[in-house]
Amino acid sequence: MYKNKLHYNDNEFKSSFDEHCYHYFVKEVIDVKKELTNTELKIIQKSEVGFKDIWTKEKQHIRDKLIIFLKANKLNATKKLQLIDIIKDIENVTYTHKERFILFYGLDKERKNIPEMARLYKCSTENIRVSIEKIKRKIIDLPNEKIESLRAIMKETK
Repeated sequence: MYKNKLHYNDNEFKSSFDEHCYHYFVKEVIDVKKELTNTELKIIQKSEVGFKDIWTKEKQHIRDKLIIFLKANKLNATKKLQLIDIIKDIENVTYTHKERFILFYGLDKERKNIPEMARLYKCSTENIRVSIEKIKRKIIDLPNEKIESLRAIMKETK
């Protein structure tokens, strides 16, 4: 791939990302923002913010669609196991929150309703609701590859 340590064979770029990495490697990175006018810079910044908003809305849509699939019990056993793995990777929530979400939607066992779960955990129904909602909110914070995995699960399920 490399002609030598500092030269890259141009026809071997597999993507613009590879090209970017190459330029960064040989320290040929140009600070484009210094060369742009203030107006051009503002346009770029707005488009970056706009893209983040669009992606956040897309992640919310994926999460909402997932919840619809879960309520309708549309996922087969394999898809449920894949979803359990994704839920277990959610950060900044307790194991109990994850477990309650999994039980509520019947991902590994028979589905439980909120009052049953409150008796099981010896807590209030509100605590159960909070746990389930917390996981729903955290789904949006998953890394992009996990979001794409959720999208694939639903696409294959239709």
